[in-house]
Amino acid sequence: MRVRLLAATAVLALAPLLAHAQAFVELGIGQSSVDLDDLTALGATSTDEKDTTFAISGGYMFHPNIGAEIGYRDLGEASATVVGPGGTGVVTAEVSGFFFGLVGRLPVTERFSIVPRFGLYMWDGDITGTVNGATVLSESDDGTDPYFGIGAQYQVTPQMHVGAHFARFDLDGDDVDVIELKVGFRF
Repeated sequence: MRVRLLAATAVLALAPLLAHAQAFVELGIGQSSVDLDDLTALGATSTDEKDTTFAISGGYMFHPNIGAEIGYRDLGEASATVVGPGGTGVVTAEVSGFFFGLVGRLPVTERFSIVPRFGLYMWDGDITGTVNGATVLSESDDGTDPYFGIGAQYQVTPQMHVGAHFARFDLDGDDVDVIELKVGFRF
């Protein structure tokens, strides 16, 4: 009898939280940017610091304002070029990986919210170097580093939202900034 009473009390206590719980899926596309000024100082004649980034994620809002997310993000690539008497050298780095973290929704109005997020990004990177078109360097690196971000979100319908977000990924001390548009679906 006591166990049933305890179980019923626990269900009643959690009911308000479970009533607001919602799963969601989000798709994001935008631009990633990394600062390659250090390479310019070392003699790079040009750099390409920006690329297209995309993400797909899913999560669960345990409370109207607090949830968890997990997903995949491709940060794109960045490159630096050096032109010298021996020819042209190009170094390119590409990064992608999986992330998981916490996401918040802070309502400003009934349909408009501020969305902070932070978590860990488990990334893999490939670095290639060429001189006059011939590959002279091919390495891989990986790590698990923090990310954080903030965005604004508009609830178009009870099941669909759109938003604009900024996020920073700290990859072994190199910051990659992302500005993106997102669309999300709740169910």
